[in-house]
Amino acid sequence: RIATEVQAWAAEKKIDNAAEIDKERKRLQFQDQALKYQWEAYRATLEVLRNVGKLDKLYQETGRRAIQFCLDLERTSEFRRLCELLRSHVEFHRKASTKWVDLDDSTTLESYLTTRFSMLEAASKLELWQEAWRVVYDIRGLLVRSREPLSPERVRVFYEKLADIFWMFEDPHIHAFCLFELYKLTFSAYMEAQEDEPESKESSLTSTQQLTATPTLALLARQTVLAALAAPL
Repeated sequence: RIATEVQAWAAEKKIDNAAEIDKERKRLQFQDQALKYQWEAYRATLEVLRNVGKLDKLYQETGRRAIQFCLDLERTSEFRRLCELLRSHVEFHRKASTKWVDLDDSTTLESYLTTRFSMLEAASKLELWQEAWRVVYDIRGLLVRSREPLSPERVRVFYEKLADIFWMFEDPHIHAFCLFELYKLTFSAYMEAQEDEPESKESSLTSTQQLTATPTLALLARQTVLAALAAPL
């Protein structure tokens, strides 16, 4: 329905500018009662399910769908409210004398971390850097309880988003450090992959030449050096 209204509006006003059309689409979305109802449905479902440990999988799936809802429609206000809501649930479980949800259970903790990484990804895409920083703290709080280390892929995402956050915060020192950690992770993964592969025609290349031939590593190396040089002493 919104798409039809936007097309009719653009035809009536004789507007073909994509930015103007997108602005009108967003304006109509925020006025749409159905979308407001959908947000309230997500919020109410999360409140009902927060203390039901046996339905934790449904709780997490609802949370991730709510995150995607905010991301797809660029609803930044609802996203902030969602983050605060999910954060308050974790804080409640930490302080509760009765453990309806056991955050020390590895499976439960893993599901909470998955949702937090979805939040971090969404906050970055929405360019809500203060919220992204709060989510980083949320992840750190959960990792304190974890007996298992993060997977290399999650560590990579963690440092990648941290680098973006500190770039926006205009902190070149920590930005450069995050890029360096990201480079080390990528380099380690590259060397492990090289060890697993059989010798090829390019085996005569030196490790430095092979490293330079890898676009991701070469780009990260340049970014790390430039970030370090840009950081004031």
